[in-house]
Amino acid sequence: MEVVTDILNRIKSTAEEINKQSQETRERLYHITFNATVLIYKLTRLLRQANFSKEATHYLAFNVLCLDNNLILTTAKYLDWRVMNYLELARAYADLQAFKAATKVVTYGVQKVLYLKQIEEQDPPVPDGTKETLVEALRCLRT
Repeated sequence: MEVVTDILNRIKSTAEEINKQSQETRERLYHITFNATVLIYKLTRLLRQANFSKEATHYLAFNVLCLDNNLILTTAKYLDWRVMNYLELARAYADLQAFKAATKVVTYGVQKVLYLKQIEEQDPPVPDGTKETLVEALRCLRT
């Protein structure tokens, strides 16, 4: 457990440094932020499956913040990834019987998807692939 926590803290520290930069720099380094969220997700998913949900929630919440703090990562291209992180965080809260927190995460995710849908619809026509991604994201979050 200590080794995993150490690795998670190192990854989080790197992502935090990027998040402190200007928006232009964050966008230029979006791939590092994305890769950090992938590593954190994989490790926290294993933690949650090993009944360490409490430890996982902190890092999963950080992932959500990282993804929402980078303009490139808020696009439809990365929506599936964001939804996976919302759902994993909600599951971790549910594991802890923190159903109110789990519901808040899902509600937050739905709001983010609806906001993206609004943005996409401002520049019609919305590509079919984007429409399908938005519909699927809402379906996943609402079930």
